[in-house]
Amino acid sequence: MEGDPGEEAKCLITIRLIRSFEHRNWKALILRDVRLSWLTEDLIGKIQTEVQLSKIPETFKKFMGYDTLKIEYQPHGFKTNDPLINTFDEPSLTLQLGLQLRAQGIQDGTEISYFHKADYVKYVISNGMI
Repeated sequence: MEGDPGEEAKCLITIRLIRSFEHRNWKALILRDVRLSWLTEDLIGKIQTEVQLSKIPETFKKFMGYDTLKIEYQPHGFKTNDPLINTFDEPSLTLQLGLQLRAQGIQDGTEISYFHKADYVKYVISNGMI
């Protein structure tokens, strides 16, 4: 915690913007000052703002298909063998609208993938994961 004992700590979270599963095209976006009391919608708003302010390529800024957030990695946890996205434990890793980040297992140092759900489903099917 910082300063005031009643003040909530600010976390650092990495967002993996996945533009294309087929071409394995993604960029990392580091978000500072994320509060675990935020709702998923608040995080999406922060991501959208930071994407526009960042120096990532225009194709990531103009892509309008981002609609799903999924936990990729937790600190001190295991990493998946797939270098693009974690395809395990679907329901518990996908963030739900209307819930606080803390309640969904987000903590300081978490990596979250942000992508287009329909493209993800095609990717999983084409790799024989379903």
